[in-house]
Amino acid sequence: MSDLSSPSYPHPLCSTCRPPQLPYHDLILRRFTESIRNRKNWTKLLKNRRRMSKLIQKAAYEDACAFSRGSAMDIICPVWDGEDVRFVIEELEGCAGYVEMLREGGCLIEPDVEGVWRCDGVDEELRRRLEEGWW
Repeated sequence: MSDLSSPSYPHPLCSTCRPPQLPYHDLILRRFTESIRNRKNWTKLLKNRRRMSKLIQKAAYEDACAFSRGSAMDIICPVWDGEDVRFVIEELEGCAGYVEMLREGGCLIEPDVEGVWRCDGVDEELRRRLEEGWW
């Protein structure tokens, strides 16, 4: 049996027990996929290529503007490339397949980012109790 106080099991409130900092590039891609998954009926949205293209273009432009803000010249530096677009589409499509399989099986919750599970339409009393941390 292992000792729970060992370095391999740090206390969650310990200052050294922090998730690794993600590079800016990874953060913007994660933020985009999260924004898509937070939309109602997001799995159907993925099948609308024109709408997805517009959302990706908008996010890429906003991220480039945010990244370039404060530069000496008025130059917008792109931070997305074709590989990034393929990555987010493949990630979302893979997740959508899993979510649709769960839904077909009657599961009302689905995975979100950061290992969190979510569900639309949670009873308000249950939501309040979960937020307060008691059953």
